[in-house]
Amino acid sequence: MGKREAKIGKDFETDVQASLDSLGKRHRITSVRLYDSKAARNYLPEQPGDFIVASPVGGSLIECKCSEKHRSLASCLHDHVSTQQAAAHRLWARTGQPCWFLFYSHLTDTVEWWEGESVGLARATGEKLDPEEPLVVSKASLSDTLFCALTKLEDR
Repeated sequence: MGKREAKIGKDFETDVQASLDSLGKRHRITSVRLYDSKAARNYLPEQPGDFIVASPVGGSLIECKCSEKHRSLASCLHDHVSTQQAAAHRLWARTGQPCWFLFYSHLTDTVEWWEGESVGLARATGEKLDPEEPLVVSKASLSDTLFCALTKLEDR
């Protein structure tokens, strides 16, 4: 990952953090930002995601990915998702709690919402992701979509 793409990724994570913080001020939602092992100079083990989000009904795992060259996670899955992250999302999904990969494409200025279990399975088996699977939203509607995804959990 080049310096420009790394900056785009950090900016996207900052946008997600700001959206979660804003939601936490208005709703019964709280989030924890997990430290990046690379940012900690590899003193920390690889984390299962970027955020753990708690609501009254449980916890969600969110991993943020981005690309300045690709339009979809489907076209760069093996380069952007580690085997450890894939395994972590599969395990998280087994608990019955939601997990997502949010993929920001700088080319399209859109965010794809992928179910973590399907991403984890595709990464583990070498299968391709179905490009029709994710919910695709504009980056501007990130906060609204996060709110809908996190409060939808209360319908379970």
